[in-house]
Amino acid sequence: MQRLGFYEVLGKLGEGGMGTVYRARDRRTDDVVAVKLLSPELRGSLGARKRFLREGVVGQRLVHPRIVAVREVGEVHLPNMDRTLFLAMELVPGRDLHHRLSFEELDLPSTVELGAQIAEGLAAAHSAGVVHRDLKPGNVLVSSEGAVKLLDFGLAQVADEDEKGLELEEVAPGATQQGVVIGSLGYAAPEQIASSRVDPRADLFSLGVVLHQLLTGRLPFAGTSHYDILAAMEKVRRRIAEPPRPSSACPWVPPSLDDLVVSLLALDPQQRPASAAEVATALRRILESEAETLRLPPPAPEGPSSAREGRLRRLMRRARDLLGG
Repeated sequence: MQRLGFYEVLGKLGEGGMGTVYRARDRRTDDVVAVKLLSPELRGSLGARKRFLREGVVGQRLVHPRIVAVREVGEVHLPNMDRTLFLAMELVPGRDLHHRLSFEELDLPSTVELGAQIAEGLAAAHSAGVVHRDLKPGNVLVSSEGAVKLLDFGLAQVADEDEKGLELEEVAPGATQQGVVIGSLGYAAPEQIASSRVDPRADLFSLGVVLHQLLTGRLPFAGTSHYDILAAMEKVRRRIAEPPRPSSACPWVPPSLDDLVVSLLALDPQQRPASAAEVATALRRILESEAETLRLPPPAPEGPSSAREGRLRRLMRRARDLLGG
């Protein structure tokens, strides 16, 4: 494949549940961009096409340094004369946060900085009337310079749009959905599991999950189904179990950061912070006021080699991801 309409294909970048992404040059402007094509097996699915177009239309609506810019969305002829939907997006050199979680050990300052940038991206989306509804490490790109870019708004809820444009039963195969729940297992807020219609505080819960995972390497509410996760949440709600605190697994997490993550993970949306902008400000304040504490190295684990144990933890985490555990 050499040409996709006005785009000259330079190489393949990767594949996801919805399609294949290529590095390409826009022959009209000479800009190098990322072009995403809907997967062949999904081209006949109305739900898949709706989600793909939704990602493009919402992406064009959101213009912010913390959100991947969508330049164009449309349909293109392939060399074999088939037609498919495509998105032309900003090319971000780097890796998604899922990859970093799998292969890297992030220190506290880096974790707080990433969290602040994610919150800034969410604040921009929320101010435009958009709730992401699928925030997770795989939908957070981190550039080679450490800049965060949110992507994949294919399941987003838009304030001035009703749900008729994205019926639950029409969500495409491979979309981040479990049963009839819109959202990803382990990251969706409890009210999102119960109903597809949510407010921005659902994204704040997902941000709390991501921060907890960055700090501890594990999800705060684990399970193989949304039912299992709701059961774990219910134990906390009924005070049978303690709310998940990052400091339980990582005692060196400062209390201010620990308390903020716990507030984001509140099961009652009313008890979470008021806005993503407020969370970004709080994280920036922690970065500034507790810089020395954040820079302190964590206690060395017992054993002959902490570096070897760190590598082992990353490999075990990667194995769990590959096995779906």
